[in-house]
Amino acid sequence: MNNFLHFWSAWLKGPHRVGAVAPSSPILSQAMLNAIEDDGEGMIVELGAGTGPITKRLSRQFPAERLLIIERDANMARHLREQFPELTVLTADARHILTHLKSRPCCAVVSALPLLSLPAHDRQDIIATIAEAIGHNGQLVQFTYGFGSPIPKLEAQQQKLYAHRERFILRNLPPATVWKYRVAKQA
Repeated sequence: MNNFLHFWSAWLKGPHRVGAVAPSSPILSQAMLNAIEDDGEGMIVELGAGTGPITKRLSRQFPAERLLIIERDANMARHLREQFPELTVLTADARHILTHLKSRPCCAVVSALPLLSLPAHDRQDIIATIAEAIGHNGQLVQFTYGFGSPIPKLEAQQQKLYAHRERFILRNLPPATVWKYRVAKQA
């Protein structure tokens, strides 16, 4: 089954669990990667990998041992493992990335999670976990279909995250905006 059919199959089974209406375009996927400032050493974690358009780009740019791919949907995770057998693909919840990092430093979290459509307590837990994972040296690269930040301002402030809008991608269904977040360094 091709990626588009995997995507729609997952969407039909649980539209509330799939945050997109179509897989990410190659242009959006590349924009996500372009936003990563690579330290050359830390892990790169992808959250909400879906059918793998961003995973595909990540696997071309970074060595497999630096990538950790997390997808909550078991069928999509199985498809990703078949498509990218050299990568570590986990069927897991984003709130548990610290467990899976096993104290390894995290250079970047690349996320396609539908943060704004998640229940507030789930989103807050995920954002807190990501902020802890990236620390002061890493970054979160997140896309959203809206123009505003995919992390509500108060929640970003609570985690000391500051945001930068990277790029608006018109050639995606629907158009998307790439954001980058970092944890503010203590003065």
